Amino acid sequence: MVDLLSDLKKGKRGAIAKAISIVENDKKETKKLLKKIFKDSGNSSIIGITGPAGSGKSSLINKTVLSLKN
Repeated sequence: MVDLLSDLKKGKRGAIAKAISIVENDKKETKKLLKKIFKDSGNSSIIGITGPAGSGKSSLINKTVLSLKN
């Protein structure tokens, strides 16, 4: 899990895909992963984006992330 966290911090797509799979499929591992992520992330917040297929959720998330990086 240490390598996964390191790769997540570097923004590696494979690590992001693996983390998403963990969250989708393993509740126990998800809790462990989130605890480790938030331990190093400072004052972070979790937000949820919901809506029907095709409503632009991914586009909204992409634009938001790009906006926050600058």
